[in-house]
Amino acid sequence: MKYLQEKMHLLGERHSNVYIIKTPEEKYIVSIPDLHWSAQIGCLEEFQQKVEYLNDSLSFHLYEGNSYELAYRLSKLTELNIFR
Repeated sequence: MKYLQEKMHLLGERHSNVYIIKTPEEKYIVSIPDLHWSAQIGCLEEFQQKVEYLNDSLSFHLYEGNSYELAYRLSKLTELNIFR
């Protein structure tokens, strides 16, 4: 299992830890504990599919910031070489 912890700017002055885990089943689990939010996405999905899925999940969870921008940044983290 591969793992990434990143501190990310979310709202205003707020920074939160973001956790991304790549499972042996080739899935990502993306979690932001401060928001009480997590999502699971497939590794083989197209980048834009990841962004849209995460955006929908954040919007459904009533995230108050720019959910598309956050979804895009989270998706970019899944593209890092440590997960390959």
